[in-house]
Amino acid sequence: MTSNKQTELMSKAPVTKAILKMSIPVVCGMMVQVLYNLVDTFFIGKLNDENQLAAANITTPIFMLMMAVATIVSTGAASYISRCLGKKDDKSANRTLSTGVVICTGLAVVIMILGLVFIKPFITLLGATPLMYPYALSYASIMFIGAIPVMLSYAGGQLVRSEGAVMPSIVGMMLGTVINVILDPIFIFGLNMGIQGAAIATVLGNVGAMGYYIWYYASGKSLVKFNLKDICGEKKIWGQTFAIGIPAALSQFLMSAALIVCNNLAKPYGENAVAGMGVAAKLMYIGTFIFMGFAAGCQPLVGFNFGAKNFPRVKEIIKSGMLITEGIGIALTVLFGVFASGLVSIFSPLPEVISAGATVLCIYMWSFLVLGPQMLASTTIQAFGKAKASLILSIARQGLFYIPLLLLLNRNFSFSGLLWAQPIADAITLALGLVLLVVILKKCFKSVTFSDASVSTKAAVPGLVITISREYGSGGREIGEKLAVVLGVPYYDKKLIDMTAKQSGLDSEMIVGIEESVTDGFSYSPITGAYYAGSIFAYDDTPDSDNIFTSQSNVITSLAKEGSCVIVGRCADAVLTDRASTFNVFIKACADNRIQRVTEQYGLSKQDALSTICCVDKVRANYYKHYTGKQWGAIDNYDLILDSGTLGIDGCIDVILKAVNVNFLQ
Repeated sequence: MTSNKQTELMSKAPVTKAILKMSIPVVCGMMVQVLYNLVDTFFIGKLNDENQLAAANITTPIFMLMMAVATIVSTGAASYISRCLGKKDDKSANRTLSTGVVICTGLAVVIMILGLVFIKPFITLLGATPLMYPYALSYASIMFIGAIPVMLSYAGGQLVRSEGAVMPSIVGMMLGTVINVILDPIFIFGLNMGIQGAAIATVLGNVGAMGYYIWYYASGKSLVKFNLKDICGEKKIWGQTFAIGIPAALSQFLMSAALIVCNNLAKPYGENAVAGMGVAAKLMYIGTFIFMGFAAGCQPLVGFNFGAKNFPRVKEIIKSGMLITEGIGIALTVLFGVFASGLVSIFSPLPEVISAGATVLCIYMWSFLVLGPQMLASTTIQAFGKAKASLILSIARQGLFYIPLLLLLNRNFSFSGLLWAQPIADAITLALGLVLLVVILKKCFKSVTFSDASVSTKAAVPGLVITISREYGSGGREIGEKLAVVLGVPYYDKKLIDMTAKQSGLDSEMIVGIEESVTDGFSYSPITGAYYAGSIFAYDDTPDSDNIFTSQSNVITSLAKEGSCVIVGRCADAVLTDRASTFNVFIKACADNRIQRVTEQYGLSKQDALSTICCVDKVRANYYKHYTGKQWGAIDNYDLILDSGTLGIDGCIDVILKAVNVNFLQ
């Protein structure tokens, strides 16, 4: 994907399409990542040794510990990179990437050394029984030796994804998993290495993934560039990386701690219970990683648009993402409830393990109903760069809720209480996450309330309708969107097409092409969504055009009667000319400013951008004159004409709000 296409996808594409395009490849890659967790369990289970299976499960916190430390970079640096790209600050993005890679490498070396030095007491702390101990020690030793590739491959995938390059991120994960799948049976059975062979295969798989990400950045295909010269000690880069990364990492640290507590509490229930819990937990990764994929896909979208201060789009991304993940959560809950025993039996033929695993899975599965929105809330807060809120949420799930619930419920309800702690903690965490998210979003929307005039305007001018006419490329649509948010009123632009289709009985796609058409011999432009004859708008074939204009005028009149709103284009100023409490604005800008905007939005050359601007402006002028008898853009037809090139988008909004107050309140 080219840089222009990546930018357009994150900033302009329909929200649902953007979420799916960013998330589905990530989800597919996450499913590949699930194989990392399930493949070892599957092949070790074929050894028919509950001690090796249990040992593989209790050493899971080691992998989680490495991921937690890598998350400092994969989340902290990635979040800042996305926001830098949204602000068009490529230099800071490049420096953040290069510095982040060095930070991650240094942290991996520290983990490797400390892990190998303190490995024996650590294995005991994990909850290993005497029968599990030698297997757990063997597995953990190899994982600590491979800390550098394991952590860099994980961070690399997140860093690549921060620039919107989804597929390269997925390719790296797929490559690592394929290597792991191929090598697992060779080392475990072919070389008779058992659980030790599984650890070697996992590390080599991560070596392959890390190598791919190194190649990707070295090839020059990336939007953000890695360069040794960009490694720096810049305070803001380190501060942003650790301020956002540490809370995210803390969540995984606490997850590891919670798992250690859970394993130790489960020891009295026997090796079969520990093995069954481990299999169920690994199966839960299927749903968890799906949600992580959507959250990871949404994070750069949120970060980019937050950096660009496009808060309406941010809100729409969050809403759509939560609806999608909640639907998936319901489906997974039903699926796991029906097929619990069958799913567990894939990984172990032992009846005792199957029975324990099915019991665990039928309780854990209720977390699916809340995990998707919860993860989306968490990654959204991280994308905003809100370190304190992110820290609170990270501590809450495992530290404030899950670990205390484990101790409390296990003491009062034994094994079933131990299991119910997880879904209950997840539900409480979701509630907290939504509260924090709502508070942050309210502050964000207040930040675009450019003057106190907006408050008085909304309260004192009931039924206020602001119409926005604009030269092509002047930013009139963006001004209309943000203005509607500031005033807290509906915004109508392309939505009018569907409303007009319903009114006229015509197909909406037809309306897109000819809603401003008045002649035959036209050709369609996919960029502007209208028909042209050369550079002049043709107009002879009037029936459909007139029908559309009449229907659209009726829709606009009805909307104005319903209450306050902002309407962009479609001669709304002329349609509502005799209506009180209507304020008509025309947005213009110099050619250079408009060419720059069009080239950035659509990836056109300057010459093509200029041609498109001239063509669309002539279309709008002809259409306006044909149906109103007035000159498009003439000062007498509007209450206010603004130059967005001089004032900027925010400046135009501020002037409109003040002008409305002068006209209606003074």
